[in-house]
Amino acid sequence: MMKQLDRFTLEDQIMQCWGVTDDIEMIYHTEALYQDQDRMMNVLLGLHELYNIRFQRMFDTFEKMVHEGKIT
Repeated sequence: MMKQLDRFTLEDQIMQCWGVTDDIEMIYHTEALYQDQDRMMNVLLGLHELYNIRFQRMFDTFEKMVHEGKIT
């Protein structure tokens, strides 16, 4: 079931995307990752993919809202 798209949906998705800075900081301060470069790369690649998905979902919401006339 698709959630109704409104400005609150878009706002929530924008706020979720801002979490990337917190996630990067958490990775930066995780000492164990400095010891294992393969693990560090896997974490960063996973973070990259996750945020590609989040940003795409947010942009899709924005496009749908423009198309439906909810954003002019």
